[in-house]
Amino acid sequence: MPPPTTASFSVAMSAHSAANKVGQINCWSISVTATTATSPSGVLVTPRLTEPQPLRGAFDYAYFTIKNTTPSSLNNVTLTGTLPDSMSDFRENPAAFPSTCDVNVTTFTCTWSSVASGDTVFGGFVAKVGNPKKGKVCLDGTVTATGISAVKASTCFTVAAYPAPDAGTGYDIGNIAHNIALQDQHGHLVALSSFAGKYVLLQFTAAWCGPSNLEVPQDRDEIAALNDSNAMGVEVVYLTVMLDGPSVNVPSTQVNAANWADHFDLTTPVLWTANDATLTARQEFNSYVFQNGQPEPGVPTSVFIRPNGEIFGFRLGVEPSGATTDRFLNDLP
Repeated sequence: MPPPTTASFSVAMSAHSAANKVGQINCWSISVTATTATSPSGVLVTPRLTEPQPLRGAFDYAYFTIKNTTPSSLNNVTLTGTLPDSMSDFRENPAAFPSTCDVNVTTFTCTWSSVASGDTVFGGFVAKVGNPKKGKVCLDGTVTATGISAVKASTCFTVAAYPAPDAGTGYDIGNIAHNIALQDQHGHLVALSSFAGKYVLLQFTAAWCGPSNLEVPQDRDEIAALNDSNAMGVEVVYLTVMLDGPSVNVPSTQVNAANWADHFDLTTPVLWTANDATLTARQEFNSYVFQNGQPEPGVPTSVFIRPNGEIFGFRLGVEPSGATTDRFLNDLP
């Protein structure tokens, strides 16, 4: 039922009438002003992306925060929305959002039996960012619950650009890797694109990650051996992107990168993310994981890249000694 409205009317007349006289209405008009009578719902709904400036072709978390600011619990809470045409490859993600979030052909729906007073819940999906005509990804959703009016929210996010020069085509095997450019442990700007003509092991890692501490020295030594023997015919570059420092979800600093390089005796670039304003590194990391069938991002994540920039291998986690060497040698004709 639509909300009740009130209307006001005004009549304008020329001429007048008085006792024992007759007047004439020369012109008239009616104006109607409607006001909506709704009570505050006490529900705050905010559309969000994990990275507020998403990269074209990258995967991103699109979600809504729903906060109950009423003094009582909300029951039968439902979030609905239309999947944006500026995104594709939509996926449910129970690890990040409730298992009650369902993605259908053109819509998504999330439900909660109740949300306590003062609590905040999250509902959404994971999807690949397209190339919207106006350069913006827009999300809209509606929340309903027993006893409240529907609450709607809509927000648009500007799509970011990859670091130039970028010839990337995607995040799957056979695609050209997108460029990434960050400062290394010495403060120098280092870009993936600068290693054209060389093999590259692009490895995303974090200081807090135990498996990374096992994989790094192993890969360091195997890549050094490949280069000493010139087994690949060209140099193999070990390019590390340190997503986090010692704490989870806290971007790494130059000090963290320098400590990492010193600890493992690395002479190769270790890139850090504290100055990554558009979160390019984290978006690329997420995209390699989701594109290659993993349900959740994890470190270390390794991407094997040919001299022409083409991705030929992908690894999540660690492998036995010699596996990195075999991956490169098996790519030779």
